[in-house]
Amino acid sequence: MWLGAVFSILIGLLTLTIPKTASAAPKAREITSVDSIRRFMEKGQALFVAGQYSKSAEVFETGYEMHPYSAFLFNAGVAYEKADRLADALSRFKKYAEVDPNAPDRADVQKRISRIEQAIADQNQAEKAGKKSKPQVVSIEESATKSLVVVETEPPGAEVHFYRQVTADAPFRATGNDSGYKLVFSATAPANASLDVGKYHIVVDKMGDFNASESDLEVVSGHVHQLKLNLSQGAFMAYLRVTATPKQARVFLDDPTGEKTPWGTVPHGELVPTGQHEVLITAPGYVPVTRSLTFAEGQKENIAVELVRVDFGTLRIDSNAPQIQVTVDGRPIGTWSTGKPPLEVEALEAGPHLVSVKSPKRKPLQGMVVVPRGQVQLVRAHMVVTPPRGAAWTQAIISGVLLGGGIYLGLESNRLYDELKTDRNAAILVRDDSRGTRGKVYSIGADIAFLGSGVLGGLATYNFLKDPLPPSRFDIGKLREFDSQPKTPAAGGAP
Repeated sequence: MWLGAVFSILIGLLTLTIPKTASAAPKAREITSVDSIRRFMEKGQALFVAGQYSKSAEVFETGYEMHPYSAFLFNAGVAYEKADRLADALSRFKKYAEVDPNAPDRADVQKRISRIEQAIADQNQAEKAGKKSKPQVVSIEESATKSLVVVETEPPGAEVHFYRQVTADAPFRATGNDSGYKLVFSATAPANASLDVGKYHIVVDKMGDFNASESDLEVVSGHVHQLKLNLSQGAFMAYLRVTATPKQARVFLDDPTGEKTPWGTVPHGELVPTGQHEVLITAPGYVPVTRSLTFAEGQKENIAVELVRVDFGTLRIDSNAPQIQVTVDGRPIGTWSTGKPPLEVEALEAGPHLVSVKSPKRKPLQGMVVVPRGQVQLVRAHMVVTPPRGAAWTQAIISGVLLGGGIYLGLESNRLYDELKTDRNAAILVRDDSRGTRGKVYSIGADIAFLGSGVLGGLATYNFLKDPLPPSRFDIGKLREFDSQPKTPAAGGAP
């Protein structure tokens, strides 16, 4: 009989350097809410990446107040330094060195403290001399934030070693000068650590009847990892490794519904007990894949899966107009207004769909939008204002008035000429009868009115028909991945 270990790695996200002891920060067993820690770390990192350094530092500091891990202090110092608030940065780095006195990067932090102190002194001297001092340039390495790694073993008490890769693509060897890895941290689980960005190899020593185990970990800036290592005792073991496309697909072991903690994230390999196992591989926007395997003692199995995207997608739409009404394939979807999240149409069958958008006082919009397989299509309805028709209406009204006036004057002119003709035939027409002059004036006035009516009528028609503004249009944005496992579409792909 031989002994093994089964890893169950919960990945929360990624990091920078670590203290040798956990005396200055809570031990992993004291953690009450990893989700809360993660929220503060990720929110601060998001603001940092967005260039909002002062706000980022405030979030990191709030995170430290709620969960006193030294990584929060270090990250706040980096953010303040990027914001050119050197005094605040200096105090945070000093506090970091104070609460984490055994940190492996202590020498680098002390150099950083000295550099910032010199920069503050130079600024003060420049201000006294009436000169402007240039902001300090922070190197790429110094611009990186740290990440928190929490390691727990069940049962607790196992010795855990963190080896950092110092030679790219080097295979791990615990001994030898050419191993390509450097031991940076050792602790007894449970433990927490602030790690630098990089690739690591984690080794769990043999403990009593529990076998030694090992695993890889890749750390990026400003995130949280939680590693739970469940040690197995007295079981015959096999080895399973799962790779899949896309990367970061989740693997569930003996959990057909995927409701429990993931066994790992691809690529992932661990020792597993012998016997029958069911492996579920999932990724948002892809069709889940299940494999049933039976392992014998010492058997090694590699599973490589290429996931296929689901045959439906999501349409996410907003607009530049204050309010829009959206219809897809003749079905009313809903109303979107400024200030609200984009209108989301889920579980649409992949392919082209007829999308219609209406907005008050805007040109209506209709067109085909292609919904991708297993992804979100961002669409912005650029609604163009309907051009004003006030001038056309004014011209039409005046044209109508002139037309009516012309008809009236024409009729009056004809009436006067008829009277003159009757009187002439009756030999009662007198010389210099004013009706003749008035008839001519009425006739000329009628012609002018008809001409004016025709001109204004033509202008009104032109102004009603002409459109100086372009039509409304769809601005198609980038495709995005699903945030979570998508819903199954209704029959026929209806929204």
